[in-house]
Amino acid sequence: VDDGWGWHRPGGGNPQKFWFVGYYVHWMLARKVVPGVLRDCSQAYLLTGDDQYAHKAALVLWQLAQYYPGYAYEKQSRRGTEIDPSYRGKLAYHTWETSTVDAAALAYDAVFPYLEDDAALQEMTGQSAGEIKEYIENRMLREMARLITDGSSTIQGNYGSHQSSLLILAAVLG
Repeated sequence: VDDGWGWHRPGGGNPQKFWFVGYYVHWMLARKVVPGVLRDCSQAYLLTGDDQYAHKAALVLWQLAQYYPGYAYEKQSRRGTEIDPSYRGKLAYHTWETSTVDAAALAYDAVFPYLEDDAALQEMTGQSAGEIKEYIENRMLREMARLITDGSSTIQGNYGSHQSSLLILAAVLG
């Protein structure tokens, strides 16, 4: 059984594992769900003005901010644990992490005004609107900016992509 950390074929002789769960999570969560939900819900809010979409995007942003500082691709991926322990990233590896940055920053920008009215999120988190904004900005958006600029290569896309992500973060954070 693959518990999320890979499966060894009994008697296979191959030291590397099969990462069925990790592969699925990587493609669904890091590449499809998080960027997709953030993009789709925030855009639906902007297009329709329907608060339910803003709430869903804000909830995903808050939840992502809760865990973002602890994500370490080099410790949580097949690539990092079996092949190259210096292969950096957060939710995704360093190049694709720019997709997470762009999706999170643009979604936050879209729903930022709504956070004052999101009583359900305030009640669920036990935080005021100002505290929710500070939480998302400090634990995730500013952390993303730091990881682009600190030389660690934790977020380093193909030439131009992390620079573009940094500009989006700067515009969103003012």
